[in-house]
Amino acid sequence: MVSSEIVQKLCVSFDDKNVAYWLQKFPSIRLAEARLDLMDVSHKEIQSIFSYPLRWLATCRSCQLSDNDRFKRLQWAIESGANMVDMSMDDPLDFIHSVQELAQQHHCQVVISCHNFHHTPDYTELITFIQHGFSLQPDLVKIAYFVHSEKDIEIIEQLYQQFKSIIIIGMGEQHSETRLKILDWGAPFTFIALDQNHKTAQGQPTFEEAIMYYKKKLD
Repeated sequence: MVSSEIVQKLCVSFDDKNVAYWLQKFPSIRLAEARLDLMDVSHKEIQSIFSYPLRWLATCRSCQLSDNDRFKRLQWAIESGANMVDMSMDDPLDFIHSVQELAQQHHCQVVISCHNFHHTPDYTELITFIQHGFSLQPDLVKIAYFVHSEKDIEIIEQLYQQFKSIIIIGMGEQHSETRLKILDWGAPFTFIALDQNHKTAQGQPTFEEAIMYYKKKLD
């Protein structure tokens, strides 16, 4: 049996608005990310998503949506009970400040994130990203970058030794286990997929794979 403490740190990324179906399939889910940029959702549907009794992180990346549409989706999520909201360091400052103000009014934590989908920046550059993230005064800073080697993974572990209130994630299929190891290194939670067909980032283990990983650690 995997402890409830571990399960509560497995943030399942939803790219599907049919939350009821997935909670029936995986009733032990406790923490979830709603990828609102990957869903075709209305105001009413967002209210429905965040009505489910999970700890919710609302994310709406810059893609085909305008900043105004993204703000509306995050606003609806926060007003509907999101516990956390994620924004990118690359977002316009006025966008970040507007969402932060709304989040503060609704006791919603703020995550500021940065992604590199190609390689691992050098250690000094990563320190700069983290410090810039904290300068925006979030509750958590998240850095995700593509890892190619064990050396890249060692950098992740070093960053956890130096900083608190961070989530450092290594992306890439070959090193997907790193996403689970970071809980041992101090990450408050990690991101995983609903199943093999619903991965929102390279290298995400599925919920079932994560549970099996921690069961084996207990054996």
